[in-house]
Amino acid sequence: MWRIPFVALLLVGFSFHASAGPYTDKAARCLIVSTLKSERTDLALWIFLTLRDHPALEELPKPDETAVESANRKTAALVTELISSRCTEEFREARKHEGDEVWETSFSVLGQIAGREIFSHQKVQNNVQGFKEFLDLDKLNGALKD
Repeated sequence: MWRIPFVALLLVGFSFHASAGPYTDKAARCLIVSTLKSERTDLALWIFLTLRDHPALEELPKPDETAVESANRKTAALVTELISSRCTEEFREARKHEGDEVWETSFSVLGQIAGREIFSHQKVQNNVQGFKEFLDLDKLNGALKD
């Protein structure tokens, strides 16, 4: 029986492994081409809702429990579908040849793609750029002078 480490799912999109083997790379590619943009958006929402419970983010409003449960259900259904139907052979081969790291590495890649798509939205880009007005450009330029 395959065991998907829970930690691997929590690390979706937040770890980087430069040493992924060819089978894990193939599994990761399968995840990307086998998901719809809407599914990756749902995954990004799940990541956000999961991170929301970190103590450092306690000032943010708590999400509605119905939204959390819905995101959990959608993510569980997506992971189940990906492993049991869309990318079964790729994961079977990767696990056989490269071990259980396939879970964390391949889902991290999918999470990175989901995050990149969310960050590419113009309103999000505007928010990301908001800190620039507070930069001390003189200090930065001085630090980078030769």
